[in-house]
Amino acid sequence: MLIPARFLEAHRAHIQTFAASSTNVPRMDERMPIVGRRKDGTEFLAEAVISKIPDGAEMNFAVMLRDITERRQVEEEHAALAEIGRIISSSLDIEQVYEQFAEKVARLITFDRVVIGIVDVERDTFIARYAAGTEIPSW
Repeated sequence: MLIPARFLEAHRAHIQTFAASSTNVPRMDERMPIVGRRKDGTEFLAEAVISKIPDGAEMNFAVMLRDITERRQVEEEHAALAEIGRIISSSLDIEQVYEQFAEKVARLITFDRVVIGIVDVERDTFIARYAAGTEIPSW
């Protein structure tokens, strides 16, 4: 029920291999993100911890499944912000910095377009604009 149909065969093989192994809980470095399935059929990125519980001739399994979609999104945002910091610190060409910043923000936030406008407040005019994405407005 929690596994998308396309992964069932591979999942069964992993369970058989794990059941036959001498370990009761996989090592931390063996855990990988998996795809889970919600009751409504939508899928999500998950982390699973499984334990074997031998009971006489039977082998039972205890599984904890956690949705890590939000955590992954935060990790990706932090990585993108770190990349933006590297962009800013790696170039003295401010135009290049603004262009790369707009592109990175467009991907980070998944907007169709990002526009950065530089305004001369005293003259009430735009000095420059940098954009990424589609349908860039003209000023």
